[in-house]
Amino acid sequence: MSWIKHLKEIGDRHTLIEYIKSRQVKREELEELYSLLNSNDEELIYTVYRFLDENPEYVDYPLLSKTTGIEEKVLKTVLTTTPIKAFFPVVDAEKHTIATVYLFQLPFKTEKSSFSDRPELKKIKKYLQRKNHPVKDFFVVFDTDFKGSSYMLAVISALFLPEEKLGRYAFTGEVNCEGEIVSVDFLKEKEKASQKNNLILITPEIFKTVDHMLRCLTSEEIDLPFAVINKSDDEIKKSLLKLEKEIKKKNPIYSLKKQLLILGLKEEDLYVNVENIPPTKEEWEKKLNTIKQKLLKIHSSAYTEKINLHIATSIASLSFAKGVVLGAKKSYVLYHFQNDRYFPVIDLSSPERLRNIKQINRNILRNSKNINIETNIKDSSEVNLILYLASHNPVADVLNFTKNKNYVYITDKNFQGKIPIKPYLWEEYVSEIYSAVNQLREKYLIGRFNLFISCPSVIAMALGMAVGNFIDISVYNYFPQTREKYFKVFETAQLRTVF
Repeated sequence: MSWIKHLKEIGDRHTLIEYIKSRQVKREELEELYSLLNSNDEELIYTVYRFLDENPEYVDYPLLSKTTGIEEKVLKTVLTTTPIKAFFPVVDAEKHTIATVYLFQLPFKTEKSSFSDRPELKKIKKYLQRKNHPVKDFFVVFDTDFKGSSYMLAVISALFLPEEKLGRYAFTGEVNCEGEIVSVDFLKEKEKASQKNNLILITPEIFKTVDHMLRCLTSEEIDLPFAVINKSDDEIKKSLLKLEKEIKKKNPIYSLKKQLLILGLKEEDLYVNVENIPPTKEEWEKKLNTIKQKLLKIHSSAYTEKINLHIATSIASLSFAKGVVLGAKKSYVLYHFQNDRYFPVIDLSSPERLRNIKQINRNILRNSKNINIETNIKDSSEVNLILYLASHNPVADVLNFTKNKNYVYITDKNFQGKIPIKPYLWEEYVSEIYSAVNQLREKYLIGRFNLFISCPSVIAMALGMAVGNFIDISVYNYFPQTREKYFKVFETAQLRTVF
């Protein structure tokens, strides 16, 4: 009697699996080895599959086909091609773990779709037929023994999602012939098993249909709000919901809650509270570093290259520095808050729009559309750059604060303090200010600007994106409650971009 047959008869499953793994199987045991593929023990089946995959000299296709009842062309695909892998949690009284489904897409039809021939696989085939999906057929192998039908969503995901996305997630959910994802049990336990394996769990609570799941997880763009506001955490969370409403105008099925779940993020990852920052350079740099870390976390969590960040921002000096560290390499939509609503006033969601704010108008000092430019420059080593586009006029406080009387004074030509919400207008302001700074720097060979800002935070942030850290600028913030009124909070030469 062969050793495989002996172990099988006495029911010593553990020793049988270890024997196959040890590669001590003899050639005369082939038929007994192949017969193990007819069991309902998925771990045992996987052990045999791995053995045959790694030891092709033990593969006798006619005998293997005769023993298993599976066509030779299917077996050749399974044992000579690389499978697609997807993960699903297995939770029962004995284990809380992550199982893997190994899926092979077939260019032809097959009667059996697995060695164990689970009945739920026929439901998946009916779903594919009903939806007229281009997939011909498939064959699957599982590496873990399990009960139930919640593995179905993982199989369908392996059929349609790219591998770089499959590697981020575990899937759980039964799927009916209509493609509806049916609720399953033990979600909390499955969530824990997924987190332990650094996987994000996709559940029927997130997606109700396969079509919705595939549409979201195959999207090449992700929309996320991001708020840096000097309000309470509760108010900031309300701001995120208001930004979500704006995103929904472009994408009606958008859900911030679901987007956070599929990215593995939390609501607090999307905002930074900048209330009451003390007037010291160290504290402001610390807060800016918090913003940078959250942005890095957001981008590292993404399953696609393009994230459209929908940004609400406040405090012009901090917004300028934030623009410097963000740079002009990613996709942003900047919002201005007015009448209890956020308006998208600067759209930088494409490379062309990003280039617009950095486009230099060589005639800006002689002919500007939106801004007035006044200069008084006797010593160009250090010049005060005063932006006055908002309601607060900073000039008197700036002149009282500094002994340096060299200045560039930029004001609004048409709408002082009340820039209307019009397409492209706010971007024009940024482009003109950026052009003026560059032209003045070249004309007077200015060594450093001291920046004093009284303008909408959105314009300050976009200006920081355009300027970057290539121009030496000391940024000052207004502290009306202090005797000095202004404190230096950033130096662009010391700021490093996030991306």
